[in-house]
Amino acid sequence: MCEISNQLKFCTCLDEKSIENINFQKKLEKLYKKQLPKSKEPFSWILYEYKGSEDSGMMGLLNMPSEKIGFSLSEGFVLDEINNKNCFDFDYRPKEGDNLQINFQRNKYWTEFLSFIFRNGNWEADSYYTFTEIIEPKNYGILKVNK
Repeated sequence: MCEISNQLKFCTCLDEKSIENINFQKKLEKLYKKQLPKSKEPFSWILYEYKGSEDSGMMGLLNMPSEKIGFSLSEGFVLDEINNKNCFDFDYRPKEGDNLQINFQRNKYWTEFLSFIFRNGNWEADSYYTFTEIIEPKNYGILKVNK
């Protein structure tokens, strides 16, 4: 199920101990809490489906995506992988507007993340303004990096 044949593999396979944590992750909304609790893997991912936009009247500051997370996972490397290979361990065909976020929990208070949106048949580095754009979680798991 989660054999790494590419450099990156977006895995949904988890051991029994992680099932409760991954179900809990689905409910989390704040970016700094999206890392899988007590995960042995440093990166987690969440795939969102774009549902539209609305003017909620809310304003605020957002945590912006990084160009590199952890010690070496870069935006360019991920884009090359996801645009040229099937890196998911489940049957997935990206839909226009899908949003893929990869999270790296540096410490309890600081999360770095990469964000990609599927547009015009390709993934590009971008993120949604969450005060006006509606996105819902579709799938999530652990990112395995094979270097």
